[in-house]
Amino acid sequence: MPQLPPIGAFSGYLDSALSIVSVAVVFGLIIFVHEFGHFIFAKLVGVKVEKFSLGFGKKLIGFTWGETEYVLSMLPLGGYVKMLGEMPGEEIDEPERAFTSKKIWQRALVIGAGPTVNYLFAFPLAISCFLIGINVPTATISEPNPDMPAFAAGLRKNDTIVEVDGHPIENYRDLMVRVNFADDPAKPRRVVVERTENGETRRITKLIKTRVDPDTGQHQIGVPYFVTTIVGSVDKAGREAGLKRGDEIISVDGRPVRNWSDISSAISDKKDKPVELVVRRSDKTYKTTFRQSMKTTELIGIEIVPRPVIAFVQGEDSPAGKAGLIPDDLIESVDGRKLAAWTDVVDLMAKSRGKTVELVIRRKGETVNVLVPVPEKSPWRASIGIAGSFGSTPNGIVRPSSIIVGKFSEGSKAAEGGLRIGDWIIEANGEKVPNVSELRKVLAKQKGRAELKVRRGEDETADLSIELIPVTHVDDKSPGFYGLPAHIREKYPLGVAVKEGINRTLYFTKWTVVQLVRLVSGEASGKAMSGPVGIAKVAFGHASESTAELLHLFVVISIGLAFLNLMPIPILDGGHLLFLAIELVVRRRLNDRILEIAQYVGLFLLLSLMLYVTKNDIFRFFM
Repeated sequence: MPQLPPIGAFSGYLDSALSIVSVAVVFGLIIFVHEFGHFIFAKLVGVKVEKFSLGFGKKLIGFTWGETEYVLSMLPLGGYVKMLGEMPGEEIDEPERAFTSKKIWQRALVIGAGPTVNYLFAFPLAISCFLIGINVPTATISEPNPDMPAFAAGLRKNDTIVEVDGHPIENYRDLMVRVNFADDPAKPRRVVVERTENGETRRITKLIKTRVDPDTGQHQIGVPYFVTTIVGSVDKAGREAGLKRGDEIISVDGRPVRNWSDISSAISDKKDKPVELVVRRSDKTYKTTFRQSMKTTELIGIEIVPRPVIAFVQGEDSPAGKAGLIPDDLIESVDGRKLAAWTDVVDLMAKSRGKTVELVIRRKGETVNVLVPVPEKSPWRASIGIAGSFGSTPNGIVRPSSIIVGKFSEGSKAAEGGLRIGDWIIEANGEKVPNVSELRKVLAKQKGRAELKVRRGEDETADLSIELIPVTHVDDKSPGFYGLPAHIREKYPLGVAVKEGINRTLYFTKWTVVQLVRLVSGEASGKAMSGPVGIAKVAFGHASESTAELLHLFVVISIGLAFLNLMPIPILDGGHLLFLAIELVVRRRLNDRILEIAQYVGLFLLLSLMLYVTKNDIFRFFM
């Protein structure tokens, strides 16, 4: 079998350069449209426009045409239109053409034109997506998240969701809309799935109560879309192996793969060791060697095990459900064998298939004995339909025992600091850590040592100071390559594309308004907000996929910028409209000094917001 041809570094640099250019062009176009809105309406009401700038700061290039100077400036984070008389204390040579000389409604028209044109521009962007053709993931799901309600309700990998609350589901986007925007968010969703077993397809109805994401405020049930063995995106490690978008992975180290879960588990088992991939490209089969990207992080140097506590019971019709097991039951023993970790539960159940086992359960301080038949062949988790978890239960109960020390890694200083096998880590550096992900986030903020609070037994706690050690592990921010979701292609003639583009824009409008309301009400956390760094990173990813994917992203960005600019913050368009409203009420223009101070306050607020969202982006994407 021939070796997969290597991809030169130049090809990777060229792809990156093209992505950067594509993002810059589309983002520049959105800025241009916004400023053009101000510009054209200023001209219509007779205001003199002195400068039209894309970007802020030092001028890079420019020219003068008529009475207006057109420039491209150094910082490409926005733009501005400089109108005569706009700045407090400015000398005015043509008073009748000054911005301040115009009626309030005329000035409001000029100010509001930028966000309005930005919003209207989203419609042709969305229509273009459907004319070019955009891929939308199907409603066939991958392995449900074991920490989420869909898993507890009994949904399984390869189920296809066809209906939610009586609304037909044609793709994954429809599913997200119906889950997130129900008429009564508190009510469980009525979900109908199609499941194929032994060649027969049947429909199953489940009632699934959503969980609200504490960061975004969105309602979720925990069903990722199905990802194929076709390569959808590639980063450095993938390029070094010669992989390209569109390659099909046939096997990993001789193990045939049928979906992305198979690929991911086969590669992750090898950790830092190379694996041999068999790849199909253009009807030819190749082999290549792939090695995951590794990184070094300061960690405690321990391996975590979950307690034998039931996080979910996988449906009332499962053996566990029929036996009366419930979430938060602690399984102390199986047929008399004491348990230390959840893996013991899984192993013992697998060895007991075809038998009835006796579980000793600790439930709310009492001991309960339960007999559970273990099927010979079982589709259920842990053979009887139960799952453990490092995280929290569907009702939001966070277990203090979710991070339990299983053993110490080589070179770990944790034992010297007083940490013991079986300790339950509940706090790190003064912050609660309900799961491993949160623990890593906290440790990333501080080098050298970690201050831990651990729980031992039922009542004892201890405060420990642990020296961190450098640990080399797989870089989960750079997986090498990722599979292409199973999808349908939405490409339509002009009439249908217009209809779909309008519907998509209206949907994103509703989504933006709902998210803003959730942020203001506190239902969503500011941690979900993203800034220029995050937008750029996501945009580069979309640009590498297709032009339609990039335009689709910028539909959301264009709508978001329209609403952002309407926020009543001095220096933004919404702040200027607020001043006009005040002027209308008090029947006089505000004092120049007040306006000047307000501009500085607005600048401070805007810069503070930028710093906050940039910090979010750095922790989200790079730490």
